[in-house]
Amino acid sequence: MGKRHPDTAGWSASQQDLRQQDLRWEGRIAVQAESLFIKLYGLIKEAIERNRRERRRDIFLAGIAKHSRVIERYRLAIAIEEVFRAGQPCYVPVPPEIQIKVYDWAEYVQSPEDAETDKEKPKFNMGAMYLVRFGKQSADPIWTVDLLQFQATKAQQIFGSLLADAEQGFPVPCYPHCLQEADRHARVADLDLAILQHAMEDAVRDQIREDRRPVFDAQLLLPADPAAGRYQ
Repeated sequence: MGKRHPDTAGWSASQQDLRQQDLRWEGRIAVQAESLFIKLYGLIKEAIERNRRERRRDIFLAGIAKHSRVIERYRLAIAIEEVFRAGQPCYVPVPPEIQIKVYDWAEYVQSPEDAETDKEKPKFNMGAMYLVRFGKQSADPIWTVDLLQFQATKAQQIFGSLLADAEQGFPVPCYPHCLQEADRHARVADLDLAILQHAMEDAVRDQIREDRRPVFDAQLLLPADPAAGRYQ
């Protein structure tokens, strides 16, 4: 997502030229210093515009939230009011007033393009939020999607590109297939996870003085969640 809130996002970038090439990936962005987040937005914007001038290619960046507090709060209202009627894929922008009710602080939804001098400078947001349904049925999933603020005027073009990919989505229906493939290849599991975990344990053990290492070894044998045994 284009905000520093807990929603988890998969990122999709579409690079379009005469050959209609697409480039997408799965990832997360974590920014500690507030000012760096807006600087990151500026660098992304500058690079995209430079690429368009020099190579005559458009690059679009979108963040698709896997879990969204906006949808969790308004899911029932969206269904009752038939915001997304059956028949065709659709999208709708989420007004800042609605977002503020979810994230509590106006600074979280302040546009990075906001140059008003009487307001606090933008810190936490680089995106314009939309609710999107890639499927045609009323029961198809609705996703929260962030576009870069300066690319919001090209929302229809961007969502059209994602729609073509989402129609092939598997095993999650109506979700961009490219992100599902990226997630599958990027996931650390099974043998890779065991190797990584053992490497981390060895690194921590090396930091403990030698006479106390047996204590560390004993801790590894204890169950992380003793209460979980009641489900076995």
